[in-house]
Amino acid sequence: MERIRDAIQKARQAREGESDMDAAMMPRSGHRGRSDPQLLGQTWSQIAEFQPDAHHFMRNRVVTMACEDPSHTVFDIMRTKILAALKTNKWRSVAITSPSPHCGKTLVSANLAFSFARLKEVRTVLIDLDLRRPQMARTLGLAKGHSVAAFLQGGDDPTSQFVRVGANLAICVSDRPQPFSAELLASSQSRRSLDRLLDSLQPDVVIYDMPPMMASDDTLAFLPNADCSLLIVEAEKTAIAEVDQTEQDLAENSNLLGVVLNKCRFETEKYGYYD
Repeated sequence: MERIRDAIQKARQAREGESDMDAAMMPRSGHRGRSDPQLLGQTWSQIAEFQPDAHHFMRNRVVTMACEDPSHTVFDIMRTKILAALKTNKWRSVAITSPSPHCGKTLVSANLAFSFARLKEVRTVLIDLDLRRPQMARTLGLAKGHSVAAFLQGGDDPTSQFVRVGANLAICVSDRPQPFSAELLASSQSRRSLDRLLDSLQPDVVIYDMPPMMASDDTLAFLPNADCSLLIVEAEKTAIAEVDQTEQDLAENSNLLGVVLNKCRFETEKYGYYD
């Protein structure tokens, strides 16, 4: 873990003189004028409701809905830090990615979404944009019949492919891989579909579960549509060179919030303030 931290710090110092990220990267989606709260509530209520299976969630380590597992605390801390950054910069969308598969980005995305959903005054949208290898539907136990591609390609109702959990969390997943995913993610039609969704639901937080950076060009193609990004790396598995390269790519193409070290083992007694 220390080697990864040292490598990340050295890479940041080496790039300090190359560019000023804050000046170069402008937010793409500040909050627009709010519509009537009653009409907005009706729009959300028209989304098909999904009742999560608590046992399925626990088996798949989605711990932030029931909060019975103490590990939900780390996601709540991450949630609060992300929300502060979004509010400070007037952003609302974050792309979550990793250098390679199996780092846990989908699990982090899901847990963050349900952590945000516990904030009743925060409207949250979660979209699985890992179109070549979608995993969110399986993680959440959603039935077949959903398609992110159909949403991005446009239609009369921008929320027809979404499901709703409670009153303030909307989710869009895919039940099958999508060919030509980079072309779809980079298309002007996808941008228009996202704009329609943001205008319709007026979310406070949008979480995009993206593909791994080094697996394809999908994430790079989509990054201009997100306000900021978050990099998930796997402790003891992700190579230092992969961390450095993907962090640099994200910093050059988005507002990078930071790097999350996942699957890190530590002594629970040291952090067991609440047992």
